[in-house]
Amino acid sequence: MSQPSYYYQELQEMLQQPGCPICHVGRKVARGQLDALLYDSVTDKESREKLASSMGFCSAHSRELLSFPGERLGATIIEWALLREAQRRLKASAPSAGSSWRKRLLGQDSAAAAAADPCPVCTHQAEIEARSLRELLEHLVGDLERPLAAAGGLCWPHLELAMRSASDAPVHRALVSLHDQVWQGLIDQMAEFIRKRDYRFSQETISDEESAAVERSIETLTGTYPRAS
Repeated sequence: MSQPSYYYQELQEMLQQPGCPICHVGRKVARGQLDALLYDSVTDKESREKLASSMGFCSAHSRELLSFPGERLGATIIEWALLREAQRRLKASAPSAGSSWRKRLLGQDSAAAAAADPCPVCTHQAEIEARSLRELLEHLVGDLERPLAAAGGLCWPHLELAMRSASDAPVHRALVSLHDQVWQGLIDQMAEFIRKRDYRFSQETISDEESAAVERSIETLTGTYPRAS
């Protein structure tokens, strides 16, 4: 029997906590990349040049830089360098030729500006999430199906991706059945919360699960970890 892959082992760990395991994998790899950058790459010339190409990180990952205890100096060095790059581009800019500013602002001129490179953390995060999702689908039936249900299933964005990738009929059926049951439980809990908030049934106790169902529904529809747009 072959040795379990790194991604399989990561999934086993992430399935021990509630919420979409692919979101958990993505958050872990994103924080690891940011942590490594803050620790030993903040003054590295090559790393700075890559960040300058993308003008840094997306909004979510830029703010996450400030969530690492004791790393405010590193975050400041990064943002100092990026703002200087923005200043350089500002001074080097020239009036745009061709279409009017109205068309450019309304997105009607596709050649208005060259797109910046995507956030490097988002790019790496998406690659690892895709690999982990493939591993999950490969081992879903008869192995990870029950742990995934216990964790609450995949979030909608990752489930959509999984459904597009699941060409095997048993895997597709397992995804549908698993999430239908998990979601029905949430729907029932939210319905009970709504019913018990009616004055006619206000004497009935609202359980912790019923009260928390709305947060769990939001996580289900949008992802366990806030993602960049």
